[in-house]
Amino acid sequence: MSGMKTQVTLWTVLLLLTLSPPEARALDAVDLPRQFANCTGRYSALMEHHWLIGETGDNRAERRRNSFAAMLDAVRAPDTGRTVLAWRIEAKAAQAALLLVATFGTDPGRRASAAASAADHIARCDQLMLEG
Repeated sequence: MSGMKTQVTLWTVLLLLTLSPPEARALDAVDLPRQFANCTGRYSALMEHHWLIGETGDNRAERRRNSFAAMLDAVRAPDTGRTVLAWRIEAKAAQAALLLVATFGTDPGRRASAAASAADHIARCDQLMLEG
């Protein structure tokens, strides 16, 4: 696993080098664990939602979740396991709630708003990835 951590750490460094100075400051090292934990949780919810509604053909959500989990493991401090897990669970619950309303809600306005919010959260996570 240490080879994976090295590779993920290099990806993180490359990501920060490709950002403009204001973007790089916005994603400082203190914030990366939180960002990666949130994205890991959000992609976990998306993956499970796909299982729920029977969309199992593309496992992109699972691949992204695994990538964010590896990046999180590479950047988090050793003594922050409980905090990081709480961040992941909170983000997963929030994303799952949005996806449920977007898919099964009865109010068209709330459905549209929840779908837009869920998509926006995933899009922000996707911006942290180097590959498409």
